[in-house]
Amino acid sequence: MRGRAFFASLCVLCAFALGVSAFAREAPKPIPDVAAAELPKEVHDTLALIKTGGPFRYRRDGSVFGNFEKRLPARSRGYYREYTVPTPGAPERGAGAPRLRGDATAEARGVPAEQSGALSPAPGSHLRPPGAGTAPPSAGARGRGARRIVAGAGADDDVRTSDEYYYTDDHYATFRRIRE
Repeated sequence: MRGRAFFASLCVLCAFALGVSAFAREAPKPIPDVAAAELPKEVHDTLALIKTGGPFRYRRDGSVFGNFEKRLPARSRGYYREYTVPTPGAPERGAGAPRLRGDATAEARGVPAEQSGALSPAPGSHLRPPGAGTAPPSAGARGRGARRIVAGAGADDDVRTSDEYYYTDDHYATFRRIRE
């Protein structure tokens, strides 16, 4: 008799645990919108670069954003890309140090990007050829500040035209969808 009561109690406890677990996996909360006009100038500058394909200042710009915390709508891996929004006063060192990506056509012809006319260094930044003097991967986002735009690929699989842009100013803890 005791065994059956114990088994029944265990079943009730497991059912409760499964119910709580299923409740915790509900759809993510809606992402609030923000008007582009309400965002800092650096956000507008970064959006303009995304829409024209660069050149980007930071090595990680355009890299895949994994959405591991599921704060954005669920999509296949590679759908989202991240871009740094410069933070005035943030130190620029380590893996996050600015590096302008140049004209790929000129580089393919053997003309360094800085000589192709496609780039002009931003004040306080320096040009560095891809892969030269890079910091170890463990350096992470040090020096890039906390502000990012995450761009979705959209129906055409192109972040330049998707009009799906999310802004975070707290290093991915929260997002707001940018409405232009």
